[in-house]
Amino acid sequence: MIKILVLTIGFQGIFYLFYRILLSKETFYTLNRFYLLTTSFLAILIPFIPKIYSPFNGFASGIIPLPEVLITWQHNDFSIVSSSFPMVGFSILVWIYLLGVAGMSLLFVRKFYKLYHLIKKGRKERKKTFILVNIPDSSSVFSFLHYIFMGDLVVQKEAILTHEMVHINHKHSWDLLWFEFQKIIFWFNPFPYLYQRNISMLHEFIADKETLKHEDKQYINYLLNAVFHVEDVSFINQFYHNSFLKKRIIMMTKNNSSAWKQVKYVAVIPLLVVMLFSCSQTEQKPNVQTIPDVQVTIDGVPFSSVDQVPIYPGCESLTNQEEQKKCFSKSIQQFVAQKFNIKLAQTLDLKPGKKRIFVLFYIDSNGNITKVKARAPHKKLEEEAKRVVKLLPKMTPGMENGTRVTVKYALPITFVVEE
Repeated sequence: MIKILVLTIGFQGIFYLFYRILLSKETFYTLNRFYLLTTSFLAILIPFIPKIYSPFNGFASGIIPLPEVLITWQHNDFSIVSSSFPMVGFSILVWIYLLGVAGMSLLFVRKFYKLYHLIKKGRKERKKTFILVNIPDSSSVFSFLHYIFMGDLVVQKEAILTHEMVHINHKHSWDLLWFEFQKIIFWFNPFPYLYQRNISMLHEFIADKETLKHEDKQYINYLLNAVFHVEDVSFINQFYHNSFLKKRIIMMTKNNSSAWKQVKYVAVIPLLVVMLFSCSQTEQKPNVQTIPDVQVTIDGVPFSSVDQVPIYPGCESLTNQEEQKKCFSKSIQQFVAQKFNIKLAQTLDLKPGKKRIFVLFYIDSNGNITKVKARAPHKKLEEEAKRVVKLLPKMTPGMENGTRVTVKYALPITFVVEE
């Protein structure tokens, strides 16, 4: 999960820098809006795209993963370590993350309540496509969803209403809410904040451009001479936004970008290819020196593909399937750890570190262990893993719809050679 978070932040950073350097000064506002929305989503999606290579690539589908067997060799001794997470450090990180999510959620609720209070207390006028909320003794102007909030001190209301209706018609509020959601879930990531700020600016460019089609140049003069007051709410479209004003006026008076400059957007394709490739690299096929660092940490093995799970000898007295699953997993862990020849660490002169071994096996309709395959950084480790798994006792076979079935399992083994 940490790797996915790091990749997401990195990809959003690359996409954002690409936008700031190559696209932000162009007048392709709609394309830029699409770019920011799409790339912010792709940066989250790409790390989750199925990997090009899996440690069990080429094995049959529908494999049931078993908890990891962790064997530690030191001075001709071994120990079996639980495959759960290191709870102390893990729980601290989880609590820090959840506190951040809670804090950002409360901040969002607080902002939302401010709008709700304005809607409830303000004088409302129902129009054809929006609801106008009048704010007494205020010069504020902003919109959210199908509401336009306007202070009674505002002048040139018709021009401003035209501007705010563009926000409503183009569904700009949903863009901002998308980034607000990211700010809650990825509160530690700086890029959703930067994305939201830039798309807010694009919203104003789009609305200004549409407004100028109906209003004369006095609209720009009005922006220059207006008295500004803004609400501190990040997911509303604010007509008066001090930090955007200069750029809005520059973009309104700027000549449209040449159509050929749209070719810049094509340059994002190589970025996507590199990102996909970087994700797949960590899952490429291992050679005899390396094995991907894969930890399978499962408390409950998902035996959902069969009605009755295979039963390990000695677990028959358990009537609850969940208990049978736990008994099955624990028994295999103990069996493999006890039977595995730890002296291989010496005979093979293995260097200190983790040696990853992946085993695939079947429990057939007669309860026998069959079709055992293994992958490891050393041929002898593969052979030893297959030898041990083949020694597993005959099981009570799995059942589906009253018929005995063959069930496939994947067993990860980590052989830790210490100094």
